Amino acid sequence: MNEGVKKEQNRTPVENIRDAFLGAKGEFKTKKIEWQGHEIEIRELNAKQRGKVYKNATVTKQKRGSDEIIQEIDSGYLNVWAVIYCCYNPKTNTRVFQETDFNALSSLPCSVLDKLAKPALELLGEAEEEEKN
Repeated sequence: MNEGVKKEQNRTPVENIRDAFLGAKGEFKTKKIEWQGHEIEIRELNAKQRGKVYKNATVTKQKRGSDEIIQEIDSGYLNVWAVIYCCYNPKTNTRVFQETDFNALSSLPCSVLDKLAKPALELLGEAEEEEKN
């Protein structure tokens, strides 16, 4: 019997599932938008990048009427960090915004920021949550 076939037969179902999942070749979702003559590509993030977005959007504060300190996601920060991490120039394959743009992006009217934030949140997996609130 072939050694490779023998190894495969000795594998557990969990090992087979694990190998199949880790070997999956998924494609990142993208969405292109046009803004004032410029094409911007909104890209789905990987888990590590998405973690950075959520970490940067997390604020620590004291719970009202209590000494308890809590952490929560600030929706405004989440919008801005999603734009910073998800928006790319499709011609150069570089991010459009950097972390240093946070204050400038935060100062924009929501009607402007939302042109990029809404599709970025959608690809971040937040669109459904935002719509419910």
